[in-house]
Order: sequence, then structure tokens, then C-alpha cells
Amino acid sequence: MVAKAELDLAMYMLHQRDMRCEEMTLELVNLLEERDTLQLKLSNTLRQVEAIRAQTGGLQEGKL
Repeated sequence: MVAKAELDLAMYMLHQRDMRCEEMTLELVNLLEERDTLQLKLSNTLRQVEAIRAQTGGLQEGKL
């Protein structure tokens, strides 16, 4: 028969693991949101660069 202390330790360790998993899940969600925001900013910036190139007739192509 497994001692109560061993069961308590096992439950504690499982709880600790669950807490770490929850923390990692929240961090992952935050990182995914940050990635999406940065991708949107990059896309907007690239569109702006292309618009500037189109306005300048491509004269400065390669410099922007």
C-alpha cells in the first residue's frame, strides 16, 4: 500500500506541473498575439513602401 505522504507528494507534483502548463499556455497565447501584431505592422509597412515606390515612379527602387 502506498503511504499517504507519497500520494500527497504525487498530488503536489501534479498540481505544480498543471500550474506550469497553465503558465506556458498563457505565455504562448501572448506570444501568438504579439506575432500577429508584428505581422500586421510589417504588412502595413511593406504596403507603405510599395506606395512610396509607386509615387516616385520607382526612381529610388532598392534604396527604400
